[in-house]
Amino acid sequence: MKIKELQERYNLKTRQSVYNWLGAAGVELAFDERGHKYATPEQVEALDQLKQHLDDGGTFKHYTPVSVAVVEAPEIVPVYQEIDTPQDTALLLKVVEALASSPQQSPLWYHRELEEAAAVGWQLTTKEVKALIGVKPHGQEYQRGCWLFRRAGKIGVSIAWTVEKIS
Repeated sequence: MKIKELQERYNLKTRQSVYNWLGAAGVELAFDERGHKYATPEQVEALDQLKQHLDDGGTFKHYTPVSVAVVEAPEIVPVYQEIDTPQDTALLLKVVEALASSPQQSPLWYHRELEEAAAVGWQLTTKEVKALIGVKPHGQEYQRGCWLFRRAGKIGVSIAWTVEKIS
């Protein structure tokens, strides 16, 4: 759709108004083979959304363009390969053994780690605590579940924390 058509579609009096709308909608027009600017159907849809926002009492300043990503999935073609050599079989067995021997991590793993840190009296950095409990501790004391983290100075540039289990 050409600029003149956009001007008519949205009842805008000047070309500058069209450019203001384009800017607010986050739309940059393409050029056709003759060098004229035009809006694609997707861009017109974005401008229609802006019009609806303005009709609902919104302003350019408070408009957030809605972007819709169109992703085409590649065709998946299964690939089969026969195992026909002893080397292939040996490699497959190594992979299976490695997968079978890898321990499944318990959802309670971090409690065991915190138990050990508390028992031994280790100081943990903020980054280490976050890796264990999923959040950064803050303040002088931070409680998460049955664990109390107390500030204990610094380890390098990081804040150090001691761990205590609350009964």
